[in-house]
Amino acid sequence: MSQEIVPLKSLEAVLSWQSSSQTELARSSVELSHSFSRCRDTPKTLVCHDMAGGYLNDRFVGGCDGSGYRFYHWQYLDMFIYFSHHLVTIPPPCWTNTAHRHGVQVLGTFITEWNDGKQVCSEFLQSSRDYRSLANKMVEIMKYYGFDGWLINIENVIEEDKVSHLREFVAYLTQRCHSEMTGSKVIWYDSVTRSGELKWQDQLNEENKMFFDACDGIFLNYNWDETKLQNSYNIAGTKRVHDVFVGVDVFGRGCPGGGGYNSCECSQAMTKIRQANLSAAIFAQGWVYETLGAENFTKNEDRFWQLLHDYCSSSTFTSPLLCTSFCQGEGQKYFCKGEVAKDRPWYNLSLQQVQPTFNIQGQRSEGKNLELTTSDGYMGGGCLLLRGEVRREKEKLWFNLFQFDAPVSTVLYVTFTSKGVPDNIKPVLSLTLSKGGNSRVLCLGEEEAEEVVRKKLRTTVEEVWISPHEQDSRFNSWQNRNKWKTRCFRLEERLVCGWNLQGLSVGISADDKEQNIVCLYLGQIQILTEPPSSPSSSVQNLTCSCLKQEERDPGGDNLYSLQWEDAGYRYVQYYNVYQMAGDSVLVGQTLTPSCVLSLNSSCGSELCVQTVRRDGVVIPLTDCPSCHLPD
Repeated sequence: MSQEIVPLKSLEAVLSWQSSSQTELARSSVELSHSFSRCRDTPKTLVCHDMAGGYLNDRFVGGCDGSGYRFYHWQYLDMFIYFSHHLVTIPPPCWTNTAHRHGVQVLGTFITEWNDGKQVCSEFLQSSRDYRSLANKMVEIMKYYGFDGWLINIENVIEEDKVSHLREFVAYLTQRCHSEMTGSKVIWYDSVTRSGELKWQDQLNEENKMFFDACDGIFLNYNWDETKLQNSYNIAGTKRVHDVFVGVDVFGRGCPGGGGYNSCECSQAMTKIRQANLSAAIFAQGWVYETLGAENFTKNEDRFWQLLHDYCSSSTFTSPLLCTSFCQGEGQKYFCKGEVAKDRPWYNLSLQQVQPTFNIQGQRSEGKNLELTTSDGYMGGGCLLLRGEVRREKEKLWFNLFQFDAPVSTVLYVTFTSKGVPDNIKPVLSLTLSKGGNSRVLCLGEEEAEEVVRKKLRTTVEEVWISPHEQDSRFNSWQNRNKWKTRCFRLEERLVCGWNLQGLSVGISADDKEQNIVCLYLGQIQILTEPPSSPSSSVQNLTCSCLKQEERDPGGDNLYSLQWEDAGYRYVQYYNVYQMAGDSVLVGQTLTPSCVLSLNSSCGSELCVQTVRRDGVVIPLTDCPSCHLPD
């Protein structure tokens, strides 16, 4: 059992909301990353996630056994809206955590609908005091849970004498969000007009512009045409044209193109939107999972976003630092340092690692393929599987993974962990750098006997081969199991300082001339400014208490609250909690120094907290603190 996040279903529930020990664990803990950038002068893309009413397996704060929908094409998004048909939709922290890790903002939803919605609006729009009280509480909720703003979706008639108050509510909410959280957003959905009529315009025009002017953008309804797009462009003006998000309903309800894969085809919705130089709001992208099922989800999801690739600007890293095991936040097993720590399906999007910024589908062609596999892994629920056919001796198959625009000003330590099939696979990690009109390609591998070998490819292009660095004892202390191997490299200042990191790729080849099918499991990549830290735990004051009888799991197990302090918390990626008996059993995972677990004491009375650090170091269980379950 894991604590759950729930929406607020009534105006009374919103206005009376207070933080408590019950809500503490449901807060997101990952701040919005500023290590990603997108072109400022290009249209934006948001996703509005509406799936089966929301709050499915993603509602469990600490994750759960089983599976669920996951999103991993973050490089295409500027915003992610979590949507449901409850009055106030608070995004589950797993979505905020993983979106923030990828530099994507997350918005909650405020929605009123039909007759019940009309009554709610009549109440909170009675006076400026009423709508300001609501807005203040919404800002408080946003700050507490750590998301980045609101979608305002009013789908009911507004009494004419209250329309001005509605506009003022939107303006006041926007102003308060901005003052309390830099960069926060409030988006208005195209539904109610300036007269209070419920009449979708499918465009920005004088009927809804008063709300657009009061906030950060408008989400247009789906029944638009090219004329309405041009009207929207003209009304918005050049300074705010990219604040107009044109709705694309992936289920095809009235949307040009008919929805589904058609919503992405060149002749359909996205083409028209981008030709008008407007932003896009993709509604219910989980259509792939809902209608086509989970069995071939990755293949279908990659196909969907491949069709969108040319219409979405991709993010780039603006920092040279990187640490990822490619886990997507679920798996058939949980792997820790190459060993199986949990041998059953699990789902926890908070544990999703940074995903490649290059188009995965674009790495697939005749003779080579790149995909996520959950059959094996180094850390988390899976790893990348690179495979293909080598047709010529010493030929390498190259796979592009990350694009950067990151200045380098210090020595870099690079590690990558992999295993090949067959064992003689020779992986090479390639970093491309630029300075002025010159390029430098650093090839990190084992093919050259000397430490550094330079090759001039062209007048402006230099290739530098670098052998593994084995001098640092902390590198040598790393242990790899089940044929996983970690290679470690030190990139001296003379090679990287003053240069701009542009891209990261991986190449594979084989020694055996008879072996033309090569396969590499890529478990982890790190780019650090210092060697991985020594594996010692900084967890202190670990305590466990049993929650009172009425809060116990109806299944019969006891609920326990586990808390601790961590002097090095800012370096922590997440924690694994084990119940120790004859064997160690993984029973929980959390991003913060606390969790609530449903446990049976007959399975072991001792709990152990293991730290997984941001630099990839995993503290050995023998060095981790433990405590006993209370009697």
